[in-house]
Amino acid sequence: VCGLEEGRSCYNVTVFKNMPDRKRLGVCATNMECVLRNDLSPADGLETVCMCSDQRTACGSDNQTYDSTCKMYRVEGNRRVTLQHWGPCHQAPQVTSGPEDVEVFVGQPMMLACEGKGVPVPSITWEFLATDGARNVLPGDDSSISVQIRGGPETTMVSSWVQIQQGRRKDRGTYSCIVTNNKGSARAMAQVTVK
Repeated sequence: VCGLEEGRSCYNVTVFKNMPDRKRLGVCATNMECVLRNDLSPADGLETVCMCSDQRTACGSDNQTYDSTCKMYRVEGNRRVTLQHWGPCHQAPQVTSGPEDVEVFVGQPMMLACEGKGVPVPSITWEFLATDGARNVLPGDDSSISVQIRGGPETTMVSSWVQIQQGRRKDRGTYSCIVTNNKGSARAMAQVTVK
């Protein structure tokens, strides 16, 4: 573990073999390698920096997601954090942007949108509770209602929206966006009023 941290200038024997004065820069810590920067112009000269040998995302035993094991070990401080598994830590889903209440006139189109995130990436379903108490999973068999789902806009996220071509009085009620993965579920609701 002793040695230079990630991002620090370091000594690379291959790059600086004819420059013994560069040895003063020091060597990188365990699990790090001294690499030549490739983002500099020739006029800037040669520079090497410590970089984590393994750049994969890591889930620590503290259930925190780290950009690399090097960052995980650096954060550990007085507690012992170990690698739980490669990739982000599993997280219960959450609604990051829920549908908003809508008020339309009969015949007007309307749309409700929802975004959620979690690990593993969650799925989104829509549920409609009519003012008469009837409950339906959307889109159902109603040809004027469509549901779209896509990944993103960021990793571990999913987006969805419900479109109703022409609002009808029977479309009044509560629309729920339900975000689900194997760690749980989250829900956000919106009221739709059709005049």
